[in-house]
Amino acid sequence: MLAFIRARSGPWKYLWMLIPAAVVHALGRIRILPADAGKRRLMRAAFAGVATGDVVRDAERFAKDKMPVLIREGAMECLRWHVAEGHRTIIVSASCDVWLVPWCAAEALELIATGLEERGGRYTGELSTSNCNGEEKVRRLRKILDPARYEHIYAYGDTPSDRPMLALATNPRYKPFHQIDHDRTEPLLAQEGAAKASIRPKGLVAVAFGLALVATLLIAKASKPITEAEATGNYEYVPEIFPRHGDWPDEIRFLPHHQVRLEDSDGTVRFEGPWHWDEKVHALRLDDPAWDRRVRWVHGWGGPVLEVASPVGKGLFQVLTFKRME
Repeated sequence: MLAFIRARSGPWKYLWMLIPAAVVHALGRIRILPADAGKRRLMRAAFAGVATGDVVRDAERFAKDKMPVLIREGAMECLRWHVAEGHRTIIVSASCDVWLVPWCAAEALELIATGLEERGGRYTGELSTSNCNGEEKVRRLRKILDPARYEHIYAYGDTPSDRPMLALATNPRYKPFHQIDHDRTEPLLAQEGAAKASIRPKGLVAVAFGLALVATLLIAKASKPITEAEATGNYEYVPEIFPRHGDWPDEIRFLPHHQVRLEDSDGTVRFEGPWHWDEKVHALRLDDPAWDRRVRWVHGWGGPVLEVASPVGKGLFQVLTFKRME
């Protein structure tokens, strides 16, 4: 996943997208945010508004040029052995299917993966399925096969989240292609890793922990989803030193009966019509073909921040700051 996004975006844009997603992912690991929050943020940053045809072409090129050097030699040999033996061979991945489909097709492999939502020939940046991870891998596998009907089931995984899937197998293998000597076991590798760990001075560790805690609390507040009540006040746009592209309204006013009006300070109405709240993604949707794109409020450092659709360029969302009217 990360290699494909980097290949599409280039190193600097990739880094710009990855850093905030990594922080959100860390918060998910400690259960402050949902476990897949970091992945969802990265998907929005990387794919929201991008034409599906562009991504498919990039995925085909990636499968041909990049995938062969990304996959461990032993793993590739093992896959091809299973295919040659006539075994039903399935790749089960938390990664998105978009960039795995061409490679799996070329290698005659079935695929179970996370879906990426598409609408009107463009990706929205949202997931169209549950994140295919942990127990979800088992659920998705059981939808297409009955493990009880197979005498032998081989399974391979290299992360702790693969363990539920490995438990289905009669021949499970955990990190088999990481080992230089196949007779060595995972506990031995764990001991070697522990031996290499260095001990940091206690003072530095305490300072780092304190800073991390403060940063975590601030980011958790900034990442907390906005409620419908918070989103539906009246707001005015805060001009930027370097204005972004787009014909943005100066004011957003919510009217009775689920109506909203987007207008300029001179009274020019950009949009007026009904709206509804999408609780699943904490999004406010405008019921009009020309404006029907997600409009998302999020917590900002200095107040509410609105993510709105861009009428130009590949990026669907741009982040604009509005302040609540007195």
